[in-house]
Amino acid sequence: ARTLAAAGLTVVGIDADAPSIDRALAQDTTGITYVVGDVLSTELEQADVVYSGLMLHHIDLREGLERFRSLVAPGGVLLIVGTARNTWRDLPREFAASVVDKAFALAKGAWRNGSPEVWPPPNTYREVERAAMELLPGAEYKQQLLWRYTIRWNAPPTF
Repeated sequence: ARTLAAAGLTVVGIDADAPSIDRALAQDTTGITYVVGDVLSTELEQADVVYSGLMLHHIDLREGLERFRSLVAPGGVLLIVGTARNTWRDLPREFAASVVDKAFALAKGAWRNGSPEVWPPPNTYREVERAAMELLPGAEYKQQLLWRYTIRWNAPPTF
């Protein structure tokens, strides 16, 4: 939220975990409104940019994608960074990334954000990709390292 606000966007950050919102409020809140609530049911206005950072695996995949899609204003963009469960096909890639991650943690220290975690993620990379392609026509899906994926979807403009 702080990075988006620093880029000049007006930001609404929402989280169902009140302690996570409290930690966010203890930092710079310039340009940011924080809300304790459920992203699936809290009334939110459509926005030109909707970003979901590592939370889609906390809710039903399809319901979450549909909700995020509904929050994007015509001509706007949806950006998702998510985490997924790997399958045997992903193991070589994830093993290599895990070695790099452990080396980084040894050099820089491990960071824990204190927010609730869901592990392992309920959906595989392929399940997320299939749902995204079905529900977000034209979306760009990329599998990243360390159990991550990204989705970018541009909402069609209205004429």
